[in-house]
Amino acid sequence: MPARRDTARYVAALALLLSFAPSLMRRTSREQLAISAGAAALGAAAGTATETLVVQLARRARGGETAARLTIAAAGAAAAAMGLERRGRLVALAGTAARVAGISALLGWVAPERRRVTGFDPLPLAAAGALAVGVKAVRAQRRRRGRRPIAFPSDGYLPSVSFGPGSAVDPVTLDFEAQRFLDGAVAGCAQDPVRVFVGIRSAASVGARCDLAIAELERLGGFSRSRVVVCSATLRGYVNPIPIAAAERLADGDVAHVTIQYFDRRTPFLWRKVPVAAQTHRVLLGRLAARLRELEDPPELVVYGESLGAWASQKVFEDAGMAGLERRGVARALWVGTPHLSRLGRALKDVADPRVAYLRTRDVRERDPEGARALRYVFLERLTDPVVLFPGLDLLWRRHETGGAWAPGISFLHGLVDLVKATRWTADEPASAGHDYRVELPLTVNVAYGFHRPREGVEALGQDVLDEEAKRLDRVRKARREARGD
Repeated sequence: MPARRDTARYVAALALLLSFAPSLMRRTSREQLAISAGAAALGAAAGTATETLVVQLARRARGGETAARLTIAAAGAAAAAMGLERRGRLVALAGTAARVAGISALLGWVAPERRRVTGFDPLPLAAAGALAVGVKAVRAQRRRRGRRPIAFPSDGYLPSVSFGPGSAVDPVTLDFEAQRFLDGAVAGCAQDPVRVFVGIRSAASVGARCDLAIAELERLGGFSRSRVVVCSATLRGYVNPIPIAAAERLADGDVAHVTIQYFDRRTPFLWRKVPVAAQTHRVLLGRLAARLRELEDPPELVVYGESLGAWASQKVFEDAGMAGLERRGVARALWVGTPHLSRLGRALKDVADPRVAYLRTRDVRERDPEGARALRYVFLERLTDPVVLFPGLDLLWRRHETGGAWAPGISFLHGLVDLVKATRWTADEPASAGHDYRVELPLTVNVAYGFHRPREGVEALGQDVLDEEAKRLDRVRKARREARGD
């Protein structure tokens, strides 16, 4: 019976070393600790499984342990040579398992027998690190839950938004995100822009919430505007204020924006909310299209979605593609930072249609795209945005077409931390990096919505919008400090 070697610790040590490789986003020491702990745990699991396989093969092979390790290593080398990690999910899983097992088998050759382990032992360190990260996360979550909710600090809402007396939407049912959306309506335009927000607690069902939204648009004169923009919100009802304010300024108030909340809390399982978000978007678009068909001179119907909102919005059209957009009367769409998991976002890249464009942030800052006046459906992306690049759970074992260095398991941990970090920009200064598109959005709205104003004027307008939003954020920070008693 061959002796079991301490392969698990050696593979864990290798994984620990690889966890320090750079990725798309800079990491804090706490984030690096979490990645290192996870990588060491994955390495230990791979080493343990491989050593079990070695022992079982050694009992049956004539060459014993040597033959067993060479056999596993040869299988791993063959899988790597054939590039199985790039194939379909099941083939990639098998190929990556063989590749990891091959490396682990070779490492195990130099590992001591389990009972003779001396010196540095990474597993207890990784376990302690994982425990420390877990304790900190629990404490942070408790602190967040303990914060008292505050109202959005407003100097007063325009009469053209769904808040206050006469509104069909009870203001009591509108939370911080709703108030943020409604407070941002731009004053001083030729006419007051319309903004409608229906909270998840404003009505008991998706259909009832959509009916409220239509009624509010009717009451506030939204259907008399030239354009109605349906905003697909992110998880808790957040809608990026920059493109909304930019559109209102460019249209001089001749625009209406509407959004419906579908969830109002944080959750690590945000992808599970995509179906209800898509259902909300689908029902609202359907009822809006029906109402617009009744009008003699209907406004243009536009769709806007960012991040999770873009994914949910696109899910409505993923089976029908361009035909679905046209059938539902969507004249224009702007999708920003579309997650890689969106099927429509990937499918339309293969469509040769002058109305569709995938714009890179760098190109937007330099010049308007060719054929800008023909564009109707615009995707804005950044090549280093983790949300755009992260392909999901199968990054654990499958190398994706997004490119770059890849290590089984560890690249998934890097991508997951990058994904979380990239989406936490709302309280920071605008920056052309990661998942933050605020700097480029005014120029993109100018093209995607068909305004086509001179770039110099739009750049100045965009800076005004960014400055105004920075002042609003300062008011929010001050209100939160006062709520905490700081």
